[in-house]
Amino acid sequence: MQSEKNRHWVKIMGLITLSQLATGADGTFQCHNLFSNASGPSSRYVTTCGGNGWIINVPKSSARIEVLTISGVVISPVQDGTGNQFVADGIFSLGILRVPGVLPGQSADIVIRIWNTNTGPAFESASARRSERIHFWALGEEPHPPALQQISDYQGIHVVPIFVGPWDPQCPPQHLNLSIYPNPLDRDSIRVQWQNVGEWIRPNLQISDDMVEWQPVSDRCCWNGQAIPLDRAKAFFRLQWTPYPAVVWPE
Repeated sequence: MQSEKNRHWVKIMGLITLSQLATGADGTFQCHNLFSNASGPSSRYVTTCGGNGWIINVPKSSARIEVLTISGVVISPVQDGTGNQFVADGIFSLGILRVPGVLPGQSADIVIRIWNTNTGPAFESASARRSERIHFWALGEEPHPPALQQISDYQGIHVVPIFVGPWDPQCPPQHLNLSIYPNPLDRDSIRVQWQNVGEWIRPNLQISDDMVEWQPVSDRCCWNGQAIPLDRAKAFFRLQWTPYPAVVWPE
């Protein structure tokens, strides 16, 4: 038989559990990327491409951020579509955010939107923008919930309006380096090598004997490093590729 003391303990625990469910307290988290292990452009920061092709932190002056639930409800402080300002280049801090309908300790997903206000006042109208879905393993509770990176898979966001391939984040190269090597196995052929790091752009290699008429050498995904026969007295080579925007993040 259950003792009177144990029966009271069960009643107390039951009241605590029912009270928590009755209040329907939403799970929370501290929404910032102020991480102690970050210095300079970091995987934890919000980055984009500078004019010289290097990865930079998005400028505070033109960057905006918005946080939404999966159903599209804005949960960040500014909820009129104009977004929240960054506190520094690449760094945001939005305070404690609630995820409605999700209890502390439960998992949840949110969406973070970043955009450049010089290309549009809101996310939907901006051309330089990116949204990222973030998964929380377990939301916290007030008054001191964990920070974003402690309970989610957030790894920073790179804003670039082009395909960047599996090496994301990257920026478009400013120059293409083309090298021509003799083929030691065949004196009547050469090897043309494009040595740019990160081959996520596939330029078309063309050949000419007068630099006026140009013909493609082979399929654009197969020529790099392959032996190319020399069936003419002289040959010139060039790369043809679709240029990407000169400025990824206009200021």
